[in-house]
Amino acid sequence: MDGSEETRRELERYLNAAAQNNADWFRRHPNAPCCVACAAKDGKIGYVGPQDCGPSCQRIQSAEQVVAEGRATCGPLAAYDAGGALAEGKDAHVRVIHEEDQAGNPVPYRYHAVVGTKGEDGEVRYHDPSEDAVQVTGRCQCKVS
Repeated sequence: MDGSEETRRELERYLNAAAQNNADWFRRHPNAPCCVACAAKDGKIGYVGPQDCGPSCQRIQSAEQVVAEGRATCGPLAAYDAGGALAEGKDAHVRVIHEEDQAGNPVPYRYHAVVGTKGEDGEVRYHDPSEDAVQVTGRCQCKVS
């Protein structure tokens, strides 16, 4: 395993730990928007690309920090979304993938975070919370228990 893949896996572990922490926060704050789509629709969260903010915003943030700052990169947004789904009792996780160049080859040390949620049929479906923040899809229905 090269260093880039090792880094990807480590980042994925950190983001999934943040998602678990976020699930606890959502349970304590049932009125918080449970997903990026709902928060974006309400104007509470936006996506900021790493090229727009530099290394200072490339950090793991809690759901509370994301709401306070009103914007985040893909990693914290994925941990936010996965945390909301976990709080609802869904089987969800963050998946970190390598970004690809125009030929479809993985770019070392360039990553993007998405969320996988297992459906009733047992199949895991992935979505991109960053797109939800940009397009304001209204994809989710919040039901924190």
